[in-house]
Amino acid sequence: MVRIRDLHTLYLGETIAEGVLAVEGDVGKEVADALRRSGYISKQGASDAVLLLDTLSAYIRTENFEDREQQRGYLDLAVLDCMKGQA
Repeated sequence: MVRIRDLHTLYLGETIAEGVLAVEGDVGKEVADALRRSGYISKQGASDAVLLLDTLSAYIRTENFEDREQQRGYLDLAVLDCMKGQA
Protein backbone atom coordinates (compact mmCIF):
# COMPACT_ATOMS: atom_id res chain seq x y z
CA MET A 1 0.00 0.00 0.00
CA VAL A 2 2.83 2.41 0.74
CA ARG A 3 4.28 1.94 -2.73
CA ILE A 4 0.90 2.63 -4.33
CA ARG A 5 0.48 5.78 -2.23
CA ASP A 6 3.99 6.94 -3.16
CA LEU A 7 3.32 6.37 -6.87
CA HIS A 8 0.03 8.23 -6.60
CA THR A 9 1.81 11.15 -4.96
CA LEU A 10 4.58 11.08 -7.56
CA TYR A 11 2.26 11.08 -10.57
CA LEU A 12 -0.58 13.22 -9.26
CA GLY A 13 0.96 15.27 -6.46
CA GLU A 14 1.50 18.99 -6.66
CA THR A 15 4.86 20.56 -7.34
CA ILE A 16 6.05 22.96 -4.67
CA ALA A 17 8.01 26.05 -5.70
CA GLU A 18 11.05 24.95 -3.70
CA GLY A 19 11.02 21.67 -5.62
CA VAL A 20 11.65 23.19 -9.05
CA LEU A 21 15.22 23.17 -10.37
CA ALA A 22 16.81 24.84 -13.38
CA VAL A 23 18.19 22.24 -15.80
CA GLU A 24 21.71 23.67 -15.95
CA GLY A 25 25.09 23.02 -14.40
CA ASP A 26 25.17 19.98 -12.12
CA VAL A 27 21.42 19.40 -12.46
CA GLY A 28 21.76 19.40 -16.25
CA LYS A 29 24.54 16.83 -15.98
CA GLU A 30 22.42 14.64 -13.69
CA VAL A 31 19.48 14.85 -16.10
CA ALA A 32 21.68 14.03 -19.09
CA ASP A 33 23.25 11.08 -17.26
CA ALA A 34 19.84 9.71 -16.23
CA LEU A 35 18.45 10.12 -19.74
CA ARG A 36 21.52 8.44 -21.21
CA ARG A 37 21.30 5.47 -18.83
CA SER A 38 17.59 5.14 -19.57
CA GLY A 39 18.29 5.06 -23.32
CA TYR A 40 16.60 8.37 -24.15
CA ILE A 41 19.74 10.03 -25.49
CA SER A 42 23.08 8.90 -26.80
CA LYS A 43 26.35 9.96 -25.21
CA GLN A 44 27.08 12.31 -28.12
CA GLY A 45 23.83 14.26 -27.71
CA ALA A 46 24.13 14.87 -23.99
CA SER A 47 26.06 18.13 -24.31
CA ASP A 48 23.55 19.82 -26.66
CA ALA A 49 21.30 21.92 -24.40
CA VAL A 50 18.41 22.10 -26.90
CA LEU A 51 18.48 18.35 -27.48
CA LEU A 52 18.66 17.76 -23.73
CA LEU A 53 15.55 19.86 -23.07
CA ASP A 54 13.67 18.30 -26.01
CA THR A 55 14.56 14.83 -24.75
CA LEU A 56 13.60 15.72 -21.19
CA SER A 57 10.21 16.86 -22.48
CA ALA A 58 9.79 13.57 -24.35
CA TYR A 59 10.78 11.66 -21.21
CA ILE A 60 8.22 13.54 -19.11
CA ARG A 61 5.44 12.76 -21.58
CA THR A 62 6.46 9.14 -22.09
CA GLU A 63 6.72 8.44 -18.35
CA ASN A 64 3.38 10.17 -17.59
CA PHE A 65 4.77 13.11 -15.63
CA GLU A 66 2.69 15.70 -17.50
CA ASP A 67 1.15 16.96 -14.25
CA ARG A 68 4.66 17.74 -12.96
CA GLU A 69 6.00 19.31 -16.16
CA GLN A 70 7.49 22.77 -15.66
CA GLN A 71 8.31 25.54 -18.08
CA ARG A 72 11.10 24.72 -20.50
CA GLY A 73 14.47 24.58 -18.77
CA TYR A 74 13.08 23.62 -15.35
CA LEU A 75 12.39 20.29 -13.70
CA ASP A 76 10.40 19.07 -10.72
CA LEU A 77 12.73 17.59 -8.10
CA ALA A 78 10.41 14.58 -7.67
CA VAL A 79 10.84 13.76 -11.38
CA LEU A 80 14.62 14.07 -11.12
CA ASP A 81 14.64 11.78 -8.08
CA CYS A 82 12.58 9.23 -10.02
CA MET A 83 14.90 9.53 -13.04
CA LYS A 84 17.93 8.85 -10.87
CA GLY A 85 16.19 5.87 -9.27
CA GLN A 86 15.17 4.34 -12.61
CA ALA A 87 18.52 4.70 -14.26
